[in-house]
Amino acid sequence: RRLEGETSTNGGIGDIGVGGQLGFTGKRLQAHLAYGSNSNLLVGDLKYTIYKRFRLQSGINRFLDDGLFGWNRARSIVEVVDDHRVGGIPFISGVNFRTSFGWAKDNPQLLQLTPQYAELFNQPKNVTVMKSGFRLQEQISASTHPLFSIGNDKYGLSSTITGGLALRAYSTGDAMAMAQVGPVLQVALNRLHARVGYNQSAVRGESPFVFDQFIQGKQSTYVAGDFKVSKYLTLGGAIGYNLNEKLAYTKSLTAAIGPEDFKVLLTRDFLRGTNRFGFDVLYGQPIPFNRLVLKGRPDHGQLGGI
Repeated sequence: RRLEGETSTNGGIGDIGVGGQLGFTGKRLQAHLAYGSNSNLLVGDLKYTIYKRFRLQSGINRFLDDGLFGWNRARSIVEVVDDHRVGGIPFISGVNFRTSFGWAKDNPQLLQLTPQYAELFNQPKNVTVMKSGFRLQEQISASTHPLFSIGNDKYGLSSTITGGLALRAYSTGDAMAMAQVGPVLQVALNRLHARVGYNQSAVRGESPFVFDQFIQGKQSTYVAGDFKVSKYLTLGGAIGYNLNEKLAYTKSLTAAIGPEDFKVLLTRDFLRGTNRFGFDVLYGQPIPFNRLVLKGRPDHGQLGGI
């Protein structure tokens, strides 16, 4: 799909093109670079762990983690990010602080992945102004201990409340604040596991950029889960829905194929029109335990499947 939103086709037959990618993964450094002639788009990222959870992340036309705002795609961005968690708070399973500072350049045309994705940002196709500037933000997210827990890991029901607060300031003079809170219900029915949630959000101010807009809406809901068809196949998916705009802000399907210690993962992101392929490998022997406690987090705008 080209930047102007048109698909690369000729008489209904896909154009023939050339693409390639190069990647490097080290103890602290990760880097990737890719190009496709049909989209005529260079995509790359570079991430470096400076100390523990303090890292540098940068990208060109690349989706990168933006905490409570999900995975966002700037024309170019370079920032330092610090994630630190605080425990030992009564009734709270943990509080996470995410601090980041960096420079970014926008390109509204990058939203033209699919018509549905572009509609979430309410941007016309012909917008080509590329704004740039510095951004400083602080995000705080927390989750309660289970309000109730019935049953066990095979057949059970539990609920928590999650919340988050984000504050942003830009070198352009703009500022933005977002607060979010809502209940989460976790269900286990033998082979079926599901997570259902609702979020009430409030936004004040706005961003000068398009790529980091809050697209979930003031009221949103989501469902994520998976079903174990057999020992060799598990199907999972997720859908998040903006109740105000009546639009899905995430929609994906994942299949995990293979034995229990080696899974091939295939994911289709219907909203962005992209596919992902990967592996999930378990090394060594399983660790025995008596009880598993899942500590929930706010939605973060990006739902996980399997």
